[in-house]
Amino acid sequence: MKYYHLLLFILFGLAGSSSILLAQENFPDSLIDIKAARYIAETDPDKAMRIVELVRKQNETPQFQIDWVTAQIYGKKGLFRMAIETAKHTLKNDSVRNNPQYFVNLCSDMVETMIYLEDYEEAVKYTNEMLKQLDKVQSIPGVKHSPTWMKAKIYRKIGDKEKAYTFIDEAINMVKLRIKEKTEKNMSFVYEYTDLIAYYRDLASWKAMDDDFATAIQVTLKEYKTLEKLEAFKGGPYPKQIPSNAFEKKRAYTTALLAYYYAQSNQIAKSDHWFQELQKSPEINDSDVQNVLLNYYQAKKDYKNVIKTALPFSNFSKAGDSINTIRRMAYLNLADAYQKIGQPEQALSYTQRALAQTDSLNYRKQKNNALEMMTIYETQEKEKQIQEQKVELQTNRILLFTAIGIGLLLGLLLWLKVYSLRQTRHKNRIMVKQINELLSYRDELNLIKKQIHGYAQPANPSEEEIIPEEKNENISEEIGSTNEVPSDDIESRKRFEELEYIMITEQLYLNPELTRDSLVKRTRINKNRIAQIIQTFAGTNFNGYVNNMRLEHSILLLRDYKNHTVQAVATDSGFNNVRTFYRLFREKYGMTPIEYRQTILDM
Repeated sequence: MKYYHLLLFILFGLAGSSSILLAQENFPDSLIDIKAARYIAETDPDKAMRIVELVRKQNETPQFQIDWVTAQIYGKKGLFRMAIETAKHTLKNDSVRNNPQYFVNLCSDMVETMIYLEDYEEAVKYTNEMLKQLDKVQSIPGVKHSPTWMKAKIYRKIGDKEKAYTFIDEAINMVKLRIKEKTEKNMSFVYEYTDLIAYYRDLASWKAMDDDFATAIQVTLKEYKTLEKLEAFKGGPYPKQIPSNAFEKKRAYTTALLAYYYAQSNQIAKSDHWFQELQKSPEINDSDVQNVLLNYYQAKKDYKNVIKTALPFSNFSKAGDSINTIRRMAYLNLADAYQKIGQPEQALSYTQRALAQTDSLNYRKQKNNALEMMTIYETQEKEKQIQEQKVELQTNRILLFTAIGIGLLLGLLLWLKVYSLRQTRHKNRIMVKQINELLSYRDELNLIKKQIHGYAQPANPSEEEIIPEEKNENISEEIGSTNEVPSDDIESRKRFEELEYIMITEQLYLNPELTRDSLVKRTRINKNRIAQIIQTFAGTNFNGYVNNMRLEHSILLLRDYKNHTVQAVATDSGFNNVRTFYRLFREKYGMTPIEYRQTILDM
């Protein structure tokens, strides 16, 4: 009986906490709308997702609309695979499949994301699906211009320039035909004009990338003439008009492109003319326009203005996130400009920042991909469970009283909570077991190495083997650029084993002040060569190599000295501060030091 009362107490507690959480999300009724969620997603996707969940609970909005907006929000959050999976699920809805316009619009978003993820095979597949759907409305001329344009982008990405140019020319002709047909019927064609501008812009960009600036200029002039026609519809909301700021941004961007393309063609007078026209634009400070101006200044070799234009981008942050491609490109532009004006120290500084941004972006991409794949799997499993639960509930509603049904549901929710906690603990136990096995294997390996060194102590390298620093000024200190050590270089492997033997036996990694220079003095291996052999045989840079050893040492302390605080473990393992220790530990082992120790105690 006492367990029964305890169960009721827990259930009421969960219900009370849920009420508190719902009370905190106090959205006005006007915001609990699927259109509001789509609008808010542009600036706050997390808030938009919460609104979507409230809309879902109202059970008044069609499911396909909710799923569609959910896919768009995933895209805004950078969860691109989740966006694609949700979009694919939405495409199965009859309301979408039976409406070619819905189908094409949703596929367009999905194909754009697939192109970004370089999943070209899937992108082609769904582009063809779009064309099949549009075959149902063959009476409307030029309606296939959007998927045709996407095909052009896909073939351009995979390097088939001939097909790319063929398809984009077809898309331009199709949209022109669509504009003509809408004009004859007195229908709004603002969207078609904006599409035509986008197609001209892509075509000109591709020609410029192929060094055909003469054609790029001709195409961009057509784009500008299209803007002149679109100007008659400036000053109102879509779809019958175009907002003034949106129009001015398009015109400023096109004007900047003309200035840039003429500069690349050494037609200075015309380039200066379009540059002066750009000065009159109210949208000259738009970020996209400024990006084109960067190219313009580079073409004119005006590196002071390159620096002036690129500096604001070097401080760009999106939602407080300083790791982004815009900042990386700004660093590269600044590095090039400072190099050109004879300031190599500044150039080197920005080059290093660009490399750091690149490393961070690559790491984040890999991490996000892994998290997305795991989330997709979990979502699919949950969908199966939910479907099974729905079938079970439908059957039980007929057979069971309402009270019994509610009790079973509460019991199921409690079981899911307990199951989730057990799964988390189980995963932690598995991880701890793997860590211990790895350390055990490492200890055995180190013991064998010590025995080997006992039989044959490695000789110190002779003076001739040490590469003088002054003879290696051009050797890059950035790992992965040039001069990589071949995997079959026996001498390099020998040097690495000697280095690791010294690191382990003397526990140099426990020194928080350990630097590459101090290791050079201890091992008598050239500074540049140390970086190369660590990258080749340890698969990471110097800091990563040392931190991995420190983390392995911290595992031993956490396991064997249960009274040690985490701060003490961090210090004794060679870390300068506990925050760095926490961050690196979680990144490597998927749990915090405290969680690791607790899991050890529970095992």
